[in-house]
This record gives sequence, C-alpha cells and structure tokens, in this order.
Amino acid sequence: MLLEQVPLSRLLFALLHQRFTGTLQLEQPDPAGTRTIWLSGGMPIFTDWVSATQALGEVLVAEGIIAPEDLAQALRAMATQGGRLGPVLLSLGVIDDARLAEGLRRQCARKLVEAFALRRGEVFVTPGEFDGPAMGKVNSLELIFAGVLAHYDEARVSAEMGAALLGPLAATSALARYTAHFRFGAADQAILERLHHATDFDALSRTAGASRKRVAQLVFTLWACQMLRVGAAAQAVEATAAPAAAPARTTATVAAPAA
Repeated sequence: MLLEQVPLSRLLFALLHQRFTGTLQLEQPDPAGTRTIWLSGGMPIFTDWVSATQALGEVLVAEGIIAPEDLAQALRAMATQGGRLGPVLLSLGVIDDARLAEGLRRQCARKLVEAFALRRGEVFVTPGEFDGPAMGKVNSLELIFAGVLAHYDEARVSAEMGAALLGPLAATSALARYTAHFRFGAADQAILERLHHATDFDALSRTAGASRKRVAQLVFTLWACQMLRVGAAAQAVEATAAPAAAPARTTATVAAPAA
C-alpha cells in the first residue's frame, strides 16, 4: 500500500485495533531506505529509525531518567573503555534495567513521532514475532496525537480528511473510554465537550482559547482513530440524543480505515 493513500496515523490505529504483531516497513528514497517498526499486540515496541535528535543519552536526560552528570560520566567511560551507552550506564550503577527499558521505550516513541512527517512512500505490513529482548510498549493513541501535533497543520488535515472536515462532526461513545490514553491537554477539554453533540469545524474553532490549528489536530486525531462521526452519522447521533426527537432517518457509521 502507499502512505499517501493510508496516512500513518490511520494505519497505526488499524494495527492497534487488530492487535497486530509483526513489522511495519516504510520504504523511503535513498539514502533513507527502509525504516522498520516492530509491533506487539498493535503497539510499537522497537524501531530502527535513525534520528539525529533522539540519541539515547539525550532522551534519558530530557525525560529525567538520569542526570546530565550521569551521562557525562558514562560518555567518559565509553571514551576510554568502549561499549554501548546502555550497558555502560548499567555497569556504573547509574541506572537499573527497569529505568533503562523505560528510557528505550520513550526513545522509541520520540523517534516514531518524527515518522509522521512522512507523506509518501510504500508500506509493507508483515505478521511475525519480534526476535529480540522484551521491550516496553508505546501507547499508540498517545503516539498518534503527539505525531499529529508535531507535523499537522490545518492545510494537511484538510488534505487528508477531505469533505469529512466540512460537514457535521460528533464524537463516538468510544471517546469517553479512551480519552485518558491520548494525553490531551487541559485546554482541549472544552473542544472535546462540544463534540459530545453534533457541531462543525468552524463552530469548534470559536471555542474560547482554541485555535483553528489545534481544533484541526484534535478532529483529525479522533477521525484517524475512528472516534469521530462525520456527515450524516454525526447528525444521527444528535437526533438520537435530542429529547422527544423523531427516529433518526440515518444510522450510518464511520467506515474502518483501509489497512
């Protein structure tokens, strides 16, 4: 399949929904080549994504897992004795296995946020078990929202959602169960509340303190994760919720993303 046909956000959610275990490979022009994401139960656990800004040491410091002086000590030891950063930190007693595993999980998540910048390329999905040590699982819903915040603006949301962005919008009942997993900001709650009833993008953008870009990012995230009804389906939700309302004439639901 092509990434321009199935954006990474929708693809990752489809794999989460299927509890997929295997690899997701993103073919990119040279020199990037193939980049691979390993998943277990639908959640990323490892990637060979090379990032100039997400080196393990910097991630451990940025996430507060080790102190800057601990990293400096480990780098000095590596300069004289060699070795890889993780084992060196363990040997110095700076970190334990559990904290190192958490650092690697967060590094994986940070690298994968960068993947949302990709708009084109061929995608290959292959079932299979991960042949390596046990790794922490990345929260896919939080990852999708973080990737959208980092790399989407209103124009990109409009390009990928098309006509779905222009009509009525309403959250599905699933949103209430999974809201905490996205790690939405406190300021996002007012927007989410308005999505409990049928509304539209322009009306959401008039929410106090909201920007059109942020609203677009929230709407796209919910749409990619099948937690947003659009068009006639959103109107049907509103009609059903209204007191003494006539039976809804439309009961359409949002189609599952192509996988």
